Amino acid sequence: EVIGHIQGAKPPVVLVDLTPLNYMGSAMVALIVRIWKAVQERNGRMAVVNTDPVVHDVLKIAGLTNLWSIVETRAEAFDELGISPGVRAHQRETRLMVAIAPVALVLAGVGLYLWLSGATLFSTLIIVCVTLGWAALALLAGGVTAARYEGGTRALGVLVVLGAIAVCVVGALNWPDFSDSETPVVAPKP
Repeated sequence: EVIGHIQGAKPPVVLVDLTPLNYMGSAMVALIVRIWKAVQERNGRMAVVNTDPVVHDVLKIAGLTNLWSIVETRAEAFDELGISPGVRAHQRETRLMVAIAPVALVLAGVGLYLWLSGATLFSTLIIVCVTLGWAALALLAGGVTAARYEGGTRALGVLVVLGAIAVCVVGALNWPDFSDSETPVVAPKP
């Protein structure tokens, strides 16, 4: 999957983060060498983040410290790869959308349930507004997720978008008649 992404990039820029490792076997070395070769074939750039001395020794013994840019932090790797802070912020925002999308859809679903069940916890107007707000956020976050990711994450985004649309359609089909409510939607002017 990683090699497929590299082959699709023009030119690829790859950051390999080894900081969770405290040991590195030959299979991992072979995988990273394979990734590096794919990056080289496409005239790309690669940086490796590592802080563990044992992992560094393995890379050094394999002669890879002379081939790769090995740094201690992701910030250094981004600098090494020429990735600006704005791009980094954009990546964080995109990951945040992936996390927000399903949560917003669930909250919109809860709101729709309260709306359809006639719950008296809050006024109908508040429930409708909050439900539609969560559905709109789910639609936005799901759309961003579907547009910027591939595979399972894209599928999640598409499902969230479809779920948000379903909440809106069901809400529209069950729109409350605010004219019959005891509490006016807009308070009369004195």
